[in-house]
Amino acid sequence: MRYEVGKEYTFTSKEFITQREQDKLYFIIGENGTGQTYRIRALKFQTYNIPERLIVRYEADDSFTQVVSRLYPEIYEEGSVHTFKVQQAKPGNFSLQDEENGIGHYRVDLGPVKVNRFDYISCRIEKVFPDRLLLSYVEPETKSTAFTFDTLLEFVARESTPWMRVAARFKDSESFAQLMDLATKGNPEWFVQGAAMMYRRIPQWLGAAPERRVVWVDRLISLVRHVVESADYLSSFSGNEALWLKTRDELANIIQQLEYYSVAARNVATGEAEQMIGHTIATLRQCGWIYKPEERMGVLIATLSIAPQFTFSNVAGLFEVIKSNRSNQHFLAMFAPALKRMLEMYIETGREAINPYNRNNLRELVEAIAIELLLRVDDDDFALRDSHRGLLYLLAAVVTGRHDGPEVKKALLTFAGLNTLPLEFDWQNLDNISQICGYRLSHGPLCGQQRRAQFENDKVTVAVEPGAVMIQPRNAWGALKNARRDTIGAIDVSIDLAERVAERHGASSANLRLQRLAWQEIEKILFKGVDVEIKSRAEVAEAGATVEVVVTGQNTRGPVPDFYVRSIDGRIRGMLAFNDIVPYSFTFNHWRDIFNDNNTHIILQARVKDVRPDGTCRFTLRDTLRSDCASLAQSDNDADEHPLVKVTDIRGNQYKAVSDKGYSVLIEHGPQELGLNDLVYVKITNVNHIPSQGKLYVNTKFDHFPGEDEDMEDLQTMDSNQFCAEALRYQLSGLFKGRMEESEWNSFQSAAREQAYIRDVEITPAAMADIAFLFETLAEMTRSDLVRCHSALGIAKMVSDISGNNTLSASLELQMRMQEALSDFALAGRPDARNIEELTGKALNIRPLSPALSSRILTLQILAGLDNRAHLSRIAVPTDISADRRLKDLLALVTAYNALEGFAVGDVRTVIKKQVYTTLSLPWPEVCTLRLNVQEDLYHEFKTSAVYPADNGMRADERMQGDVIVKTICAFLNTEGGTLYIGVDNNGIPRGLDNDFRYLNSGLADYDIRDMQDKYNLLLQRQIGARVSSIIEGRSLFPEFIDIEWEEMDKRWICRVKVNPFHRGVLWKDGRLFIRKPGASEEIFDTGAIKKFIETRRKR
Repeated sequence: MRYEVGKEYTFTSKEFITQREQDKLYFIIGENGTGQTYRIRALKFQTYNIPERLIVRYEADDSFTQVVSRLYPEIYEEGSVHTFKVQQAKPGNFSLQDEENGIGHYRVDLGPVKVNRFDYISCRIEKVFPDRLLLSYVEPETKSTAFTFDTLLEFVARESTPWMRVAARFKDSESFAQLMDLATKGNPEWFVQGAAMMYRRIPQWLGAAPERRVVWVDRLISLVRHVVESADYLSSFSGNEALWLKTRDELANIIQQLEYYSVAARNVATGEAEQMIGHTIATLRQCGWIYKPEERMGVLIATLSIAPQFTFSNVAGLFEVIKSNRSNQHFLAMFAPALKRMLEMYIETGREAINPYNRNNLRELVEAIAIELLLRVDDDDFALRDSHRGLLYLLAAVVTGRHDGPEVKKALLTFAGLNTLPLEFDWQNLDNISQICGYRLSHGPLCGQQRRAQFENDKVTVAVEPGAVMIQPRNAWGALKNARRDTIGAIDVSIDLAERVAERHGASSANLRLQRLAWQEIEKILFKGVDVEIKSRAEVAEAGATVEVVVTGQNTRGPVPDFYVRSIDGRIRGMLAFNDIVPYSFTFNHWRDIFNDNNTHIILQARVKDVRPDGTCRFTLRDTLRSDCASLAQSDNDADEHPLVKVTDIRGNQYKAVSDKGYSVLIEHGPQELGLNDLVYVKITNVNHIPSQGKLYVNTKFDHFPGEDEDMEDLQTMDSNQFCAEALRYQLSGLFKGRMEESEWNSFQSAAREQAYIRDVEITPAAMADIAFLFETLAEMTRSDLVRCHSALGIAKMVSDISGNNTLSASLELQMRMQEALSDFALAGRPDARNIEELTGKALNIRPLSPALSSRILTLQILAGLDNRAHLSRIAVPTDISADRRLKDLLALVTAYNALEGFAVGDVRTVIKKQVYTTLSLPWPEVCTLRLNVQEDLYHEFKTSAVYPADNGMRADERMQGDVIVKTICAFLNTEGGTLYIGVDNNGIPRGLDNDFRYLNSGLADYDIRDMQDKYNLLLQRQIGARVSSIIEGRSLFPEFIDIEWEEMDKRWICRVKVNPFHRGVLWKDGRLFIRKPGASEEIFDTGAIKKFIETRRKR
């Protein structure tokens, strides 16, 4: 059976079957005799109430959609009030989604109502028409009571809970800034979001000291319970029962999980945790039953979360229990709720501590998610399905190391809520996690939705489509300017703005600091928004209206080609059927062959044929082109012109042909037999144009073939399809209204996508956090590319800023700065210790530290330990560093590099330093200027000579330069010690001591290096002894406190004077006192201050 596009069909329940895929229901219609089937997505209310019949419409893309307007009388009662979600908010043209029934309503006029996209509003059903509803907006009740942060402070004081100091400190913290904004606006959800934020931080925080901190878990339980049971909090919902019930359930779940942590912390503190875990798993394995399963499983997972040392040896056994009982209905009926809750808790805890370099933990998390998704395959109420399934794809990418594979695209689409496909694996596949990660999750289609997903706030829109993320100002209807385009892994990211970016050059710069300036400039412009007067679509998308359009693509699935069309302002979209262009048909390679001209996209003037219920239009060019063709044919006839035509059809009583001017003709049969694709001249005998019937007949008869003297070879060898395409292009030139260059086209496509879909899937703030985490993980996976890694972090930060996640944004900005510090090290050859110290201090204010941020901090801290043993010894190295091979190797290399200091093995140290670069995937500088790995600071000082003072015209002066040398050494003795490098300039570049050696060798260049080093040691000891007593309080300064070492760097010898702090104040013989400040040595002149310093030093 051949279906007609746009026609409605009815199928009874005997003519379709149902098929459930995950939590979605589909109706399957089969066409007899052909084996072809059609899937029709069930509306939400039909998932539990299978209809007796389906009324559907056949679409141009060879699919069926339900005609939902036929169901209105069954669903809606006039006078009733329903809740709708705003999908599009424009004056006189609202698009609303009835989420309870899964039905969209378009082109709804609610009057001058001010609401935002994705808001929930109430509307009254005034009238039910056959094809639409007449709705009126119902004003929400005014909030009578707001539960703000100040209300909470008053509440905890009244309830005598010990939270006053903690709560007051939270009020000014960066982590809770976004919650404060919600609280100030009177949104009661701020409290549940804050409680959830604290709950997620519990494992990391509690695990550090469970015996001392468990009391605060109990206090948090008490606080949340008091709030959820209080009338003050209930009244803040102003009668919104649905939101209240949802919030209450979330808070009850948080209380329950916190109670599990409380029990787990006490078990860990008392040493009973390991025995409890082993006993629980063993009992399940042997008996298939435990008392209070949900509570026991909850405590077990809480224990593994705060004491991860028990995880590896126990979690595999727990998974085996689940897999071995997957077919045991009695077991599942009893334990499924507890197992689902346990797995959810394990996954949510595990995702907070994902380490891309710990493969064992990653594989366990993959297995946990796979088991959870299989257990919950038919759960309609599983709110975390997209989040966990997206995480599964992302983990597969990390495990396989494929940052540019289909798993990454699937992760993005699933996080955004666009993946409705069945799972790619089943229970039998769980025995081979490598196959799941390496093959099953990477194969098959990307998603089951052809719509896109979108997040929108009052300034910015973020849209997600397969393999792409688009960011642009909200309500930006006109052409935008592309500010940045990146490919991160398998994802194309495009940022378009309403104005140009002043710092755009930074976007392609290898200088990461310039890159960050460019990001800041982009965000500044983006968050300004676009103030435009929005014209209602209803004012322009009316049947009969003339619109300037561009063809944007082709639908190839239907029986005849159709084209996707958009107005040049991007606000109107629809389809242009092939038979709405010309009456004849032909095949072609690509739609651009017809609708492009010299690599530019032609703008045409089209008429709106009709407007469909979803607000899209059907366009036509047929009437205009037919009128043009009639004029051309009549003109040829009047002038007795013989048009050149190509025969396209030889069937029937007349030949059919198309003229080179685009109009079609009929050629009567005559003595001359014609063949397909023949090129001939014809004589017009009649032109009959009947506009009222939409008909044009051009009757002709054969005249003659082209002569041999005519250059017709190209046209004669051209088949009818090519000829028709050229003829159509000639016809379209009459509708030509301009061209759109490729650069304009890219911006147009980006802007048009914003308006292309009315029924977008909403991306929630939680999903935005998942998407930011995706790009953060991709940054980790592309660390070897400094610029791309930095760009991935910039995108993740922008996504966080757009969704208002200040805590995540702060973490990501810090990671960007740390990436810049790593780039500085790669270029300069030494770490900037002061910058690293500053960044580390900032990181201490961010809680919890993500594994990525923790890894970056430790990387920079280890690098700062190059040539700085004291700093390296102060680093708090985590006990599980062996799980991260990269960090483990880096620490070993830096330790070995420092251990060889002073052994005159500069070449070996250079090899080790190159290996440091390799370990961090950093490029070794092509032209590497050797320099020290430290800079002048509290512990390090550089001098070029012990003989020649600076700015003295290379005139030797042992006394003057001796003062400089000894002043530095005494300052180190009087502070915390340090190292004086002689033979090194202020930039840390070794210059060598050849001039000093020649001075000591009576000006001769021919000297023995060992002899010179001995003389230099004596020179330094003589300089020190002339100003400071070499023995103080019975202790010799040499070599216990002052040690002289030598090292050859790049064939240049430098002297390293290592100074340990002296336990008393060290004065010059004339009573002068020097102390060390960062980068300089200072003298204390005040006698009282000198006395006080000596007393303090003595006490210390």
